[in-house]
Amino acid sequence: MVARASPSCPGPYLAMRIPRPLLLVLLLGCHGESRSPGRIVDVPGQPAAIVLDSVFPAEATLLWLDGRPAHQSGARQLVSDGAGGWLAFDTALRSTPVPLALRGGTVAALASTRDGVLWGIDGVGALRSLADSTVLRPRILLGDVVADPATSALWVVRSPTRVTYRMPGETIPLFERLDPNGRTLEAIGSPWLPDDIVMQDLANAGSLVVVGDTLYFAPLIRDEVVAITRQGDTLWRYRRGYATTTTQPRFGMSGGRPTPEYQRINLGLALGPQGTLFLVSSADTLPGGRLDELDRVTGRLLATATLPSTRPTLAVADDGRVHLLASLALLAGAPPARTAVPDMPLPSLGDTLPRTLAEFRGKSVVLNFWASWCEPCRRELPLIDSLRRVLARDSIIVLGMNDDPSPGVAQRFVDDLAPGFPSRLGGGRLAQAYGLIGLPITMLLDARGVIVGQWIGELDAEAIRRVVAAARALAQSP
Repeated sequence: MVARASPSCPGPYLAMRIPRPLLLVLLLGCHGESRSPGRIVDVPGQPAAIVLDSVFPAEATLLWLDGRPAHQSGARQLVSDGAGGWLAFDTALRSTPVPLALRGGTVAALASTRDGVLWGIDGVGALRSLADSTVLRPRILLGDVVADPATSALWVVRSPTRVTYRMPGETIPLFERLDPNGRTLEAIGSPWLPDDIVMQDLANAGSLVVVGDTLYFAPLIRDEVVAITRQGDTLWRYRRGYATTTTQPRFGMSGGRPTPEYQRINLGLALGPQGTLFLVSSADTLPGGRLDELDRVTGRLLATATLPSTRPTLAVADDGRVHLLASLALLAGAPPARTAVPDMPLPSLGDTLPRTLAEFRGKSVVLNFWASWCEPCRRELPLIDSLRRVLARDSIIVLGMNDDPSPGVAQRFVDDLAPGFPSRLGGGRLAQAYGLIGLPITMLLDARGVIVGQWIGELDAEAIRRVVAAARALAQSP
């Protein structure tokens, strides 16, 4: 999420290591009428950290469901359920089945133009109108259909999920724009022809987003995203420097059979509700995936996050907050109700805290889950301790939830990084009891002990600022 100014504390600052005294100046500068002007810290080109919230938002736009892209259709998002059917999600992320079918075939790809017309590609590659199953093109060689939300234009691109291997025949462009009858209106771009020419479709497959006169393309197997005009000019190109990008896809042998050899890089590209681009990719040599938010005009990396999976379920709220959600809850038909945090009786460092969280009912509480073996926790803990001191002025409680098996190890960690930081001791049992998928994790509880915000991963200075704003807003709500 991009750092943005707020009415009560003007000026963003981006992710960077900030000394505790300076962080306090920044945070205290946002406090009430007595705030000081503060200091804006900005590092040009340095991306902010996307802190993924795993609590269901009140309203958001679904971008991916288990890695499958959502397609805008009016106020709804249409997405495959992974079992041959289609679902429609509203902005409250409530889902309803949609009876999409084509006579004599299934809907393998889908697009909805601004005028509300639904188009589909069936299992054998034919382009059809979903209104009456009319076949407009018996076979779309490019494989996927994409709609422009700004116009009623329809585009086709090589599919990253249904790849064919064939000898190049007629010259096939990188993209085509079609009219309502399936005829080609314009062809854009020349495909890259690899050494192994039967790999042409794989080498040029990818995710396409079209907005007006600009096409944004993320090739499946190459480390780049490129913005192209309808005249074929390149506006910008974004690369991450992945070592695993495929320079030449080839066929190898596996079990006596030829097997394509390539690395999947870009797994999805989507347009967010604020007009920025969201890109899901494999995380190079690391497990899991990566999420990048890009400026659509310049191609600049605005923010980034590590994902636990390469097939995430992601939604973006209108304020830009990114939510990493449980797909099973969405497929059940409605987001689950917010639940109270488990309240295990736990000791604390120095026995300075109540043994249960029930003692804090009536107050907003921020819980930070950490352990000494967690390197991001080491970087984060001083900032969390500064957060605790700032929010104490609002009568908001900030507590650590330590998961070290040894209290002595936890105590030395706190003494070294944040002396006096209050923490409850989980003794290695917190992951199972609280359903944690990793550390660190920060939760915001309301006065009833119900989880109303949950941020996965390390909080940088900008993320701390958002937690401050959320906690104060919650404390002031009736």
